[in-house]
Amino acid sequence: MATALGIDLGKRTSWYAAVEEGDKLVEDGRFLSSKEAVVELVEKHHPEVVLVEASSVTAWAVDALVEAKANVWPVHPGSLPGRKNRRRKNDKVDAHQLVRLYRAGAITKAWIPPPDLRKLRDLARARWRLAGDRTRFRNRVHSALNQDAQRIQRDDLELEGKRLFTLNAPDLVLAQRPELAPAYHAEQLLTREMKLLDKRICEVSEGLPVVQRLQTVPGFGPITSLALYAEIGDIARFERAEQVVAYFGLEPVIEQSSDTVKQLGISHRGPGWIRGLLTQAAWTHVRHAPLSHVSRKYKRLAKRTGKQRAIVATARRLVKVAYWIWRDGTQFEPRGRTPARACSPPTSVDGARRLE
Repeated sequence: MATALGIDLGKRTSWYAAVEEGDKLVEDGRFLSSKEAVVELVEKHHPEVVLVEASSVTAWAVDALVEAKANVWPVHPGSLPGRKNRRRKNDKVDAHQLVRLYRAGAITKAWIPPPDLRKLRDLARARWRLAGDRTRFRNRVHSALNQDAQRIQRDDLELEGKRLFTLNAPDLVLAQRPELAPAYHAEQLLTREMKLLDKRICEVSEGLPVVQRLQTVPGFGPITSLALYAEIGDIARFERAEQVVAYFGLEPVIEQSSDTVKQLGISHRGPGWIRGLLTQAAWTHVRHAPLSHVSRKYKRLAKRTGKQRAIVATARRLVKVAYWIWRDGTQFEPRGRTPARACSPPTSVDGARRLE
């Protein structure tokens, strides 16, 4: 009989369950989390499918299973039942449950990027994390100066914001507040590391035509473009631009009951750091490309809903633009996409077609 192998992966140890059709448990047990142990299980049971829950420790197991020519099925964690709906949850139960849900057709297959794409993700994520760490140390300096209402002067110029970290500004600050030296040293170290990563990202981006086309969008620099490329991976996975928007958690959540409809904001699913990059790109776009079709829609929406909601909608629109550029192999058009067919003739007030 056909056997399915469910594996609940852990950092050090994992649990497996080999289950035949009819939900008959053949064998289960714990094993050390290693490529050799996973391949040994496949060679022992020859399963028709190997089920593993997609998580931060899944990639190495998927690589090993692919090399062993096993039919691997990464399970999307969003399709699994939550803790509140389960009486008991442990590794043994989870491994068996993966097989049950698979045979019931109740789970969704996740997409695991190949190793070369994962390296690009790590590169973009490392740059984003360094920027966040540097911001925290800069905020410590700002907080210390603001608590004492202290202002740093250079000639007749008052230093504030980013100017506190340029040229000789650190020397002026440390002359009055020497206890801030550790924060400044950490900020300078992170700045140097960020510049090295920026150089590496630019070098990598030059060999990726898709990333080069994405950079034609105002607001999309090498970091944002590479991050989108690395997170999406294969644009053929998405049939519509709205699916990419939902993948990044930017789609609006709507709750409807009878005649009542509530809009609850965005879903916040998917990688949150990408949403941060896209929001920054949206602000840059509306500042530096005020005449583009995206910026014009932002201005109209900002008058009705405010700038914060409008900028989220702008980030959502930029994701759709990136999808069309990637899919069609084109560049950014400030006036918008060229329609696939001619517009219908204009109509008169009573709705009748005007005759040319």
